[in-house]
Amino acid sequence: MLDDLLGDRPELPPPVDAAPKWLDTQHGRLCYYSKGQGHTTVLVHSINAAATTYELRTLFEQLSASRRVIAFDWLGFGLSDRPERRYEPELFTGILCHVLDALAPEGADVVALSLACQYVGVVAARQPERFRHLVFISPTGLGRWARRSTLTNKTAAASLKLPGLGAAVFDGLTNRRAIRRFLGNSFADPRRLQPDHEWYAWATARQRNARCAPLYFVAGLLEDERAPQAFRKLCNPTLMIFGDQARFSDPSAAKALAAWVPNVTVETVGESGDLPHLEQPQATGRLIQGFLER
Repeated sequence: MLDDLLGDRPELPPPVDAAPKWLDTQHGRLCYYSKGQGHTTVLVHSINAAATTYELRTLFEQLSASRRVIAFDWLGFGLSDRPERRYEPELFTGILCHVLDALAPEGADVVALSLACQYVGVVAARQPERFRHLVFISPTGLGRWARRSTLTNKTAAASLKLPGLGAAVFDGLTNRRAIRRFLGNSFADPRRLQPDHEWYAWATARQRNARCAPLYFVAGLLEDERAPQAFRKLCNPTLMIFGDQARFSDPSAAKALAAWVPNVTVETVGESGDLPHLEQPQATGRLIQGFLER
């Protein structure tokens, strides 16, 4: 709210080294980025207070050297439209289907991060023909991170719509200090957080309507209750990657899942937290590239 009053709205550049392109949906316009040639890989960024494709910037460059890579900003995030509307898991799974139909109708490998893994898992369990390989980095919706929306969540969401309250909460979550703390907690070593990443997260949270989608995340309403069951039904080759010092995901639950679902493989990246692809980019990149080439 304070940033709106002061007009502190920095220009948001593209999050990756590719020109923005646009895809119309019934809900609004999506911004996406494409680079490279070969088999199509779609990168799907996470959902949080300041989420964008910037989170997958390193993988975008690594994978586009040998494949066609597409990344997109979810509705409500990044350079995509940020309408004032209700945000819910069904909206995001529908958007994912629209992106795949429009940009990868032949099927695609998909690499997703954190909460977005839930949406990919739900669609893949229902329509596996849309996908080849699945890579989930620090997926939530497993073990202690499997959550359900409750009346308390819905009450919180309603409260956050009150004039001034939602804006105040969002501003508190997305000032520079809060962003540095949140991102730093996702690393095993917070000193590995790059200043450019911190700035981009701050800048995306300063855009018009930046709070609309994230407040539903804050209220706990973007967890997909279908995800735990969907993960058990995955039939595509699936790689789940965790850092050995993960805080916001549950590697042990993923290993238990892999014991029952033969096409699920779990790998752990040393000296990393919940963003191993940023903290240990070479090791994580090799894992992903090797898996996609099987």
